[in-house]
Amino acid sequence: MVIPLHDEGLSINYQGYTCTPLFSYSRSLGLEPDFGYVHILREDFGDFTITESLRGAEAPRFTTRVDEPGQGFMSSGDLVVTEKIEDKTYSTTFRHVLVTTDAVKSVIPVDDASDLVRVSITDIRYLWSRRGVVFDWVNVLPQAATLPARRTITTLADLPADVWIEGSLTNGAEPYTLRQVLEEIIIPRLPGQPPLRRLPLDLETAVPINHVWDGVPTKRALADLLEEFNLVLALNPDSSISLWRPEEGPAQLQNGDPIPPNVVSHNLPLIAYHYKPAVVLVLGPARILGTRIDNLEAVGETFGTVVPLEDALRGIGLTMAQAMRFALATPQERSTLFDVTPEAVKEFDRWAFKWYRLPGGELAHLDHLPMVDRPALDTKGLLLPPRVFSESVTVADVAVLLDRGTTGPTADLLRQRLRAANGSELLALVNLPFQEASGGYRLDRDRGIVMFDRVMGTVFGDAVLSHEVPLNEPARVAVEFGYRSKPRAIDQLTISHRYFSVWVRDGADGARQEPVLPVDAFPLVVHRPDLQEVRDVSGNHNRALLDEVARGVAEEVFKRPTSTLGGEVQLHRPMPAVNTGMVQSITWSTEAELPRVRLFIGTKEPFAPADEPITTRARNPAEPAVRDIAVMPRGWKL
Repeated sequence: MVIPLHDEGLSINYQGYTCTPLFSYSRSLGLEPDFGYVHILREDFGDFTITESLRGAEAPRFTTRVDEPGQGFMSSGDLVVTEKIEDKTYSTTFRHVLVTTDAVKSVIPVDDASDLVRVSITDIRYLWSRRGVVFDWVNVLPQAATLPARRTITTLADLPADVWIEGSLTNGAEPYTLRQVLEEIIIPRLPGQPPLRRLPLDLETAVPINHVWDGVPTKRALADLLEEFNLVLALNPDSSISLWRPEEGPAQLQNGDPIPPNVVSHNLPLIAYHYKPAVVLVLGPARILGTRIDNLEAVGETFGTVVPLEDALRGIGLTMAQAMRFALATPQERSTLFDVTPEAVKEFDRWAFKWYRLPGGELAHLDHLPMVDRPALDTKGLLLPPRVFSESVTVADVAVLLDRGTTGPTADLLRQRLRAANGSELLALVNLPFQEASGGYRLDRDRGIVMFDRVMGTVFGDAVLSHEVPLNEPARVAVEFGYRSKPRAIDQLTISHRYFSVWVRDGADGARQEPVLPVDAFPLVVHRPDLQEVRDVSGNHNRALLDEVARGVAEEVFKRPTSTLGGEVQLHRPMPAVNTGMVQSITWSTEAELPRVRLFIGTKEPFAPADEPITTRARNPAEPAVRDIAVMPRGWKL
């Protein structure tokens, strides 16, 4: 049953049940949950049952418990810690306090229902790792636009107008601000839907850039934003969230007031030392390079192995000369002039004069395979599909060719044949020049093979009658594509195959770029999978932009202080203190049945939860979520 609060002294109440004066509960900066416990007499709550109560996260709507004995617990509820002394009341209320998976456990074995039960509790962040998903893209810039070459807060005034990908903007066709992204996209998809209590004033108009969240966990999308603007998250007792810069904000109460000196028991100062690196290495993924390879080799397939065309033809009983005639022969001519089995004809029609691979095959081009989309920095898109160029022959009506002005001896021959046809339709083969193919092919990107839908080659002369001529030779074929930089089989693997940028500390907090890692350097490595270096076939590249972003990353590291003055402050009243950029951990507990609140300033509590490794920068460059769009680096922060 529910027991009313004491008139005076310390009372601890969880979900309406009075708890013994033996509890502990913590709050730390970051996205990871904190834990604690309360103790309740078994006879006070009755059943060992827990009813789901989190709307959206587990229950379709909020559930309320009827205030009757034997109702057990809800999966979440309020924890209220109150101390009443004469005419003064000190109180802290924690909203959305969850029971953990091990939940309710008896700690003292007895024969009746008078045992003491420990309830393990946590906060709403407990569900953030596995609940919530975001499908959205925010403020995406095309490749033609460039980011401002500076690392201060980006606002609308800093960015070019009318260059955004329209679908990534707000309904009003304006770029999202940081607050809008949080309140309209991220928070509605977080379990608990915590309201945003605080955002640094100068970030109210900040504009996040180039976020593509294609089915990523909401927690990771939130981590993206915190990373971009170098912010840390604090979950307040009322289950709202505040965003702070690191080492920003003094110790304070939830309403923003300073902590009254009369509730402070003691203050133990400390100095936290931070090892600042001499060298920062910003490391991106493998570079994507564009190339064009000409004179692809005609091939066929024998027992699943791709071989030169002449070897494949020999396997089905044809010489190259026979195959030249066979390629353009009619079905009747094939059956009467050639001794080839139906299975061989089927194989011939599948690959003969249709498959063309990179010269030398896979082994000769291990550094170019698999093919990927090609960089195209002079267009609006960043990565475009490969291009294929070829020469070929086509069938045309002789009368149409003459009408289009065909002249010379070829035209005279065509007129003679057309008169001899006496009005019947007469067809001829025409060589098409070497040009880009708009379709009619597919690519085997892993093996580097262009597979055409029809025979590709040339014939002797132009406008030759189709029933009189064989192919002259296989077609000239070229392909333009991208590939991820990697060593050849005879080369060593080096750092140059990836985007990298080396920065050496210059003075107190400046950064100087170096072309290579200094000898005996032990760099701090910052992995940035969004810093995708690309270089097209014309030599155009985006390295200058990436280096500017990397400079900001390095400067952020070098600007960090080598030491921070902090301390542990203890309060002897249950005050609603909050985490800030400086106050990294807070623990509410009791000692000898007296309330204690410990604030850890400049450092975290020794056993505070460690940050879960999160891969931010939601878009994986190896598997672009959005093709034909330049998804550029998202800001300059770690």
